[in-house]
Amino acid sequence: MTHRTSPIAALAAAILASLGIAATYELLVVSYAGQMVDQDVMELMGARTGNDAPTGGLLAEIQVPVLAGCGLLIGAICLARRSWRLALHASLLIGAVVVLAVVLKSELQRPPLDVGNALNSFPSNTVAAFAAAGIALCAVTPRRARPLAAIAATAGLGVVSFTVVSQQWHRPSDVIGGALLAVAVAAVVDLLIPAWNARPARAHTEHDVRDWQRSRAAVR
Repeated sequence: MTHRTSPIAALAAAILASLGIAATYELLVVSYAGQMVDQDVMELMGARTGNDAPTGGLLAEIQVPVLAGCGLLIGAICLARRSWRLALHASLLIGAVVVLAVVLKSELQRPPLDVGNALNSFPSNTVAAFAAAGIALCAVTPRRARPLAAIAATAGLGVVSFTVVSQQWHRPSDVIGGALLAVAVAAVVDLLIPAWNARPARAHTEHDVRDWQRSRAAVR
């Protein structure tokens, strides 16, 4: 029997993450007090790292190649596991997150309360993309290697999140929104195309053979 994420758990994760996005937007983007806290944290982190204004830095140069490399790694794992379902799951997850992040960022409004740049930057496209890639990597990775994938994905997302705030690309609310967006979409995608704890085709075959052998032994 193949174990998978409970549909109820996935649905709950999608709902909670969506509520988290809405709450973050209302508390830190719409309200004056939230904007002040958000802006102050970004400026403080920028000052501590020597960035008094938005700075491109290394991340601006490597983010596209790194994301492309993550995509190639995910594709290679799916190919090695001979699973089109995992490939479709990862593609839909990453694609949907990137598109939704762009749409939300362009459609949501940041009230002009004279706190920092009035242009809306919620949610962070960069954080959303890296979070989606990390979740997709964990989803397609075999169970035994998944802890390593999770550690790598979490560490990478942490570095990216710190960098976009300290270089004043994004405020903390943008980071939270981008990460929660990836979680929400990942939960919905897993409802549509279950991937967690899936076996490759060969593993299913070997499992069926073992079941057949056990049934024959029981009959004897």
